[in-house]
Amino acid sequence: IFDGEVSITMKILQTTDRIVLHKQFIVIQPSISTSDPSVSVLRTLFDEERHFLTIIFNRTLDKDRPLTLTISY
Repeated sequence: IFDGEVSITMKILQTTDRIVLHKQFIVIQPSISTSDPSVSVLRTLFDEERHFLTIIFNRTLDKDRPLTLTISY
């Protein structure tokens, strides 16, 4: 068992209120932070069959804006 943290920097290509990541064999900690103080995580969903982690935000992410997610596991 191990702990870690990852920061994922992305450019939003189209407006959306969610990001979908592939996740398997790790446990995500409840606090996922963003580089934009006006963007917070409303909830996360996990698709056990496809191993998809969906992160749903409190607002729509603007196209062509950078965003960094920091996720502890």
